[in-house]
Parts: sequence; C-alpha cells; structure tokens
Amino acid sequence: MKNKKYLIKAIIAFLITVFIVTLIAGSSFLLNFSLNPVKPEQCPESPAFIQSEFDYTKTYLNMSDQMAQELRESYSWIRNSAEVVSTYSHDGLVLNAFFLKQKIPTNKYIIIMHGYKANVLSMSLYIKHLYDKGYNIIAPGQRGHGWSEGNYIDMGINARYDVTSWILFINSHDADAQIGLYGVSMGAATIMMTTELDLDKNVIVAVEDCGYTSVNDIFTSVLHKDFHLPAFPIINIASIMCKLKYGFFFGDASPIKAVQNTSIPILFIHGNKDSFVPFKMHGKLYKSASCPKEALVIDGAIHSRSMHTNPELYWSTVDNFLETYFNKSSTTEEALSK
Repeated sequence: MKNKKYLIKAIIAFLITVFIVTLIAGSSFLLNFSLNPVKPEQCPESPAFIQSEFDYTKTYLNMSDQMAQELRESYSWIRNSAEVVSTYSHDGLVLNAFFLKQKIPTNKYIIIMHGYKANVLSMSLYIKHLYDKGYNIIAPGQRGHGWSEGNYIDMGINARYDVTSWILFINSHDADAQIGLYGVSMGAATIMMTTELDLDKNVIVAVEDCGYTSVNDIFTSVLHKDFHLPAFPIINIASIMCKLKYGFFFGDASPIKAVQNTSIPILFIHGNKDSFVPFKMHGKLYKSASCPKEALVIDGAIHSRSMHTNPELYWSTVDNFLETYFNKSSTTEEALSK
C-alpha cells in the first residue's frame, strides 16, 4: 500500500514537473521567437541582403511582377538619392535612417517606420509616393532590425523614443519643421505609442496601417492561430522573462492605451481580411482614440497589403488626410505670425 502511495505521489510530482518545464520552455520559445533581433546586415550596402529581402518581400506580399519591379526601382532610387544619417537613442544606440530632402526646400517632413522583422526596403513604395507628394522623408531602420543597433526587437516599447530622437534630428535641421508620423504593422504600433508622449507641437498628424492593439493581444493571437496554444499562462510567464531579460513587460506596449491619451489626429487603416493582426483590432483602436480621427478599411486586403490591394483608394485617402493637417498647420502658423 505504501509503495502504491509513493508511486502515485512520484507520478504526480513528475507530471507537475513536466508541466512546469513545458510552460517555461514554451514561454522561453515565445520570447526568443518573437524578440530575437534580425541579423546585423547593412541594408543600404549589402547586395546579397538586398536581393534576399527583395525576394522575401515579393513572396510575402504576393506581389505582381509589375509591382515587384516598382519596389526594386523605388529602393534603388532611394539608395541613390538619399543621405544616410545617424542619431542616438535615449539608451545610447546608434540609429540609422535614409534622409530624402526635397530639391525645392519645404518644411514638411514624414517619419516612416517599417514593420516587424522588415526594413526600409519594404517601405520603398510608401517612401517614393510620399516624397513625390512633396514631403521630406526620414526612413529609419528600427532598432534590433539589422541596420540600427539593438540586441532585441522591442515591439515599439523603446522604439517610440527612437521616433522622438528623429523628431529632434529634424528640428535641429529645420526650426520651422512640420512633422507627420507614418507606420505599418509594428511600425504603426510604434507610431501610435509615440503619439501619447510629450511631443513638440510641430508633430501634427499620424497614419497607422494595420497596427495591433497591444503586445499581449498580438502574441495571444499568434499563439492561438499558429501554435494552437492557450495564452494563459504562457504569455504571463514569457512577460516576466521579458522583464528580467529586457526590462519591460509585454503589457507596457499598448497602442490602444496610447491612442486614448493623444490629441494628434490619426488615420487608422486596415485590411478586412487581415488575420495576422486581426481586423477586429482596427475597430477597437479607432473607437478608443480620443483624437481627431478617420478610418479606412480596404476590402479584401490581408496583413500589410492595403496599399497594394487598392492603391487608388489608399493613397487618395492618405494624401487628403495628410494635406488637411499640414495645410491647417501652415494656416495656423501664418495667422500667428501676423
């Protein structure tokens, strides 16, 4: 009888141990899978890296040959036309960006942030369009993504302060600058979290395309969709590990809280077939925003494909939104100067 009791206790202890080890291993996998940095390549200078990223971007976005050729040509034009500039983050990292200045000087600037494990190449068509519309462009490489420094991907937690570093960079070059913020996917989350910070009043407008509501929400979605695993307690354990390893909890990255605390006008864009950053997040973000706002839903677009799916509707909406606030800012400045 005693041996049987000992055996039962041993089995229970073994199962509990296996359960705990599995949870810790799963949480560690989530943390490493999600936040490990991109290889340290110099995207403006490495032909092999550029080709591999071009091939990946073309396949991932299911681009037509024509659009892929436009992407290649746009990135080639950016590399040949832009100045590579650098600044420092609040925690001492070197941040790099392309700086495209208009030939006829203007005080209108857009800071455009790429998405998760992407790079400036993936934003080439956005950059070219906005430049052609008359804006100076700052296109950074996000920290932890190979071009700028960073030992991990932070989902926008510290990257939002990197945006403020680029705002300071612009202001140091142009005391009259008017600045808009633009981001896709994780770049959109970064932009939204930036808007609640104590920014200079010359930051006047923002565009977010397919950003997530929070890191907890997007990681929960990935666990359910891709790994068929419950969020609790894996997310909780991984978040504690993240705090110990990187200094922040997943809950610290919450664009949906940020947009509740901003007055900067935001255009919210999402494709209604997005399953990676679920389309329902779009409505939650839009409803939560306390700022002047507008929503654009692109029918049939999957994640980060809104611009590619319906470029005419996409750009007419974006251009009108940006022009409204840049023009309003110019009119206000003229009135104040009189």
